[in-house]
Amino acid sequence: MTVAAVIARPASIPAALPFTETGRGPAVVLVHGVGWTSAAFDALTRLLEPDHTVVAVDRPGYGRAAHLRGDFDWQVGALAATVGGLGRPVTLVGVSGGATLGLALAARRPEGLVGAVLHEPLVGPAATALHQQVGRSADALAADGSRAAVAAFLRGLARRDVPDPPQRMGPVVRAEVPHFAAFTPSTQQLRRAAGLALTTTLGGDLPADREVAASVVGRLCGARIRVVDGAAHLVHLDQPRAFATLIRGHVERFGAGRGGEA
Repeated sequence: MTVAAVIARPASIPAALPFTETGRGPAVVLVHGVGWTSAAFDALTRLLEPDHTVVAVDRPGYGRAAHLRGDFDWQVGALAATVGGLGRPVTLVGVSGGATLGLALAARRPEGLVGAVLHEPLVGPAATALHQQVGRSADALAADGSRAAVAAFLRGLARRDVPDPPQRMGPVVRAEVPHFAAFTPSTQQLRRAAGLALTTTLGGDLPADREVAASVVGRLCGARIRVVDGAAHLVHLDQPRAFATLIRGHVERFGAGRGGEA
């Protein structure tokens, strides 16, 4: 499968992404990052479902959406359709690429979205070192899209040891990274997201480039910044209980929009 085939934009208007729904209570939509499926949220889902409706989506190329193909903008539109289709206030929880898509969605302020918890999103050139790092990764994967190269990229991104991805996932990862590297939100777009209740989190190892990105989201989007000790980039795998507690607190405080703030 060629990269061009993977990143082709669907001709149709974005529709809701495939998802599983479980639990009962305030709605939380979970969005995974590059190289993972919604199954990565299984532990987090079990912790949240006793008092939340948990909606775990699969993004194009992954899991139940393996048959779909969509670039960055198409995926933001598909997430907007997913949120709107639930017909109730929604808090989006995104990790890694899911957080970056969530930030772009927050800037659009779609109907139904009342807030988001975003773990280590990209913010484009506003975090220069991180932006350049992702660009170099895109170039490296374009030069070598082997399974070993993709696995090395995902391990470096996770800042921990992770299993090698399935062979079929390699082309999807290779195709996605340039889209995330090209994410260049303007200051005006980021400030537009400030109308929503946002929390941004980062792992306790605190790499400098991620600290800069978090500070940008805090300053321009009005987000609360929280550090999750013992976590790295994959907070839902590293510290699912602590992350669930943080999400629960955010939903309790902001779940009905800013008017519901305690």
